[in-house]
Amino acid sequence: MKAVKLTKMVEALNLKNMTPEVDMGPIRITVPDINRPALQLTGYFEHFASERVQIIGYVEFTYLKHMDREERIRCFETFISKKIPCVIFTTMTEPDEDMLGLARKHNVPVLCTERTTSNFMAEIIRWLTVQLAPCISIHGVLVDVYGEGVLIMGESGIGKSEAALELIKRGHRLVSDDVVEISKVSDETLVGRAPDITRHFIELRGIGIIDVKTLFGVACEKYPVHRSGNQAGGMGPGKRVRPSGIERRVYGDSGQQGGLPFASHSSGKKSGNYCGGRRGQPQTEEDGI
Repeated sequence: MKAVKLTKMVEALNLKNMTPEVDMGPIRITVPDINRPALQLTGYFEHFASERVQIIGYVEFTYLKHMDREERIRCFETFISKKIPCVIFTTMTEPDEDMLGLARKHNVPVLCTERTTSNFMAEIIRWLTVQLAPCISIHGVLVDVYGEGVLIMGESGIGKSEAALELIKRGHRLVSDDVVEISKVSDETLVGRAPDITRHFIELRGIGIIDVKTLFGVACEKYPVHRSGNQAGGMGPGKRVRPSGIERRVYGDSGQQGGLPFASHSSGKKSGNYCGGRRGQPQTEEDGI
């Protein structure tokens, strides 16, 4: 089962740690879903998803504050003793010292964010979904060609990297060479990326390993793609995978988001026509996560 470290989530989502005494190192998140413990604060714990990240929004916070102190302590301790991974307070709410003391007692991290509950829920679910998505490794080369993810597959030594280099020379972007990690972040969306050890590098026969980002100034950190058709076979050799209507994170040489460049072949033909690429148009890229 895939898992993500709680410390990584805290850093990525810029959360404020209210209980630094609690060791977050061993804690792992294993499900992308979250829970707002409205019913649990009333004492109903049947079907309680204690393995999920727990979020206390403004409504739950004010409900607790309307209780007298003894009842609030009893209610919160019953909730926080259920071996939950963490509790996150949103909408600029912060727990009182009684709540923090109970959290330390049961070794449950308490985190805070100034973001509203709805916005934060959408962000954390999206982030956890990507982090915990099922992933496979495929032998091939993934290139961004005019906004289309082109996965080049074939036997070793057939010339996949050389074909990719010709596309890169014409202004397109390398995502991954040799090994492509593909995560299924939803029923319709696949995200292709390079392993950390080979990111921005391509291996060519007779030359060796070259740094594409240094030489050509463009590279993709990752490339979300849309699976064509109803079968995984849509990602076969020479097939194109369209990212229609979904967000992408594409970086240029400076690390800033930007549109895809347009380059022309020396013969005057439009670059990329031979592999089905469409004419390059300036695009505004939105941060996928």
